Amino acid sequence: MAKQEKKKQAKLVRMPAVKKDDTTKEVIQKSLTEKEEPAHFHDILKHDPLNRNAYQRLMILYRKQKNYRKELSVINAGIKAFESMYNTRKNSDRKVNTVSKKLNELLGLTNKKGQMNFEQEPLVTWRNRREQVLKKMAL
Repeated sequence: MAKQEKKKQAKLVRMPAVKKDDTTKEVIQKSLTEKEEPAHFHDILKHDPLNRNAYQRLMILYRKQKNYRKELSVINAGIKAFESMYNTRKNSDRKVNTVSKKLNELLGLTNKKGQMNFEQEPLVTWRNRREQVLKKMAL
């Protein structure tokens, strides 16, 4: 009987392990309250400054709290991080640079000056969101 009781107690104590398939967003939402979430997401951004889910979650939390200044600072930080990531992808080899510039121009990704015709995904939505926040702050 003692063995059966120990097994029952052991089953009650065990906590479900975090699977590798779980995204950061799902794991965090399981056990945190709204007051703890922003600090935790800022910790995630310190370790991984290009975590799109963390930026979006922070924007949502600050919008719900109607804290538009913090939301604007998160938006600007996210835009800055992703712009720097997209701009730093340059190779030091001259031949590779010329071939990639020609290829980008032929595919219609850049114009003759080398400027991008299209913006990357999170930047477009975050710039629109920044405009909305600035309008709300002006009211």
